[in-house]
Amino acid sequence: MSEHYFTESPSSEAKTRELTLDLAGREVTVETVSGTFSPTRLDLGTAVLLRHLPVPEPGDILDLGCGWGPIALDAALSAKDAEVDVRVWALDVNSRSLETTAKNAQRHG
Repeated sequence: MSEHYFTESPSSEAKTRELTLDLAGREVTVETVSGTFSPTRLDLGTAVLLRHLPVPEPGDILDLGCGWGPIALDAALSAKDAEVDVRVWALDVNSRSLETTAKNAQRHG
């Protein structure tokens, strides 16, 4: 059976790469990994969504199906810039997605 980005624990080799993209109005470099959603680029749907997100308000933000974390990272960086107190929840069924999002979040404070 082949694996998908929604496989809980991918068994295929994890191939990482770095992408440089604009998140929250700044250029950031993130790590992506095979076996997750859109590991080679920021997908068009996410890019459109990020262009239309409002500045976060205080409270909790949920990124359900976080992949390698572009939405969670954008929300956290935007909140930090706006000095808004938020807690970002990045959830995914895929263990690689969670690990990669955590690495990217740590990398960007």
